[in-house]
Amino acid sequence: MSHKNGQSKDEGISRTRFEYDPITGNLTKARNHHSSVELAYDELDRLIGETTVHNGQSATVGYRYDPLGNRIRTILPDAGQINIYATTADTCTKSASTAKSLPT
Repeated sequence: MSHKNGQSKDEGISRTRFEYDPITGNLTKARNHHSSVELAYDELDRLIGETTVHNGQSATVGYRYDPLGNRIRTILPDAGQINIYATTADTCTKSASTAKSLPT
């Protein structure tokens, strides 16, 4: 299943195409003329990865969950990660990052 969303701009029409999993209804891909994102899910329909391609450059982010379904880790394209520590009340109590700083 796919859906197109058009937006008018001064230089013409920009179209973004969306694709969905026909069984789960999850968004699996979005793309336009210069970029795309593909989304991957686990068997519990939790987002486990997204790959973005923009102007030929690709980056993938991964996600990990605890047994209760709380997102506990984000794995970044630079091999860094953000760890999230949650309580049973779905509250983030602390986070730690091994990600590299972005250039300013």
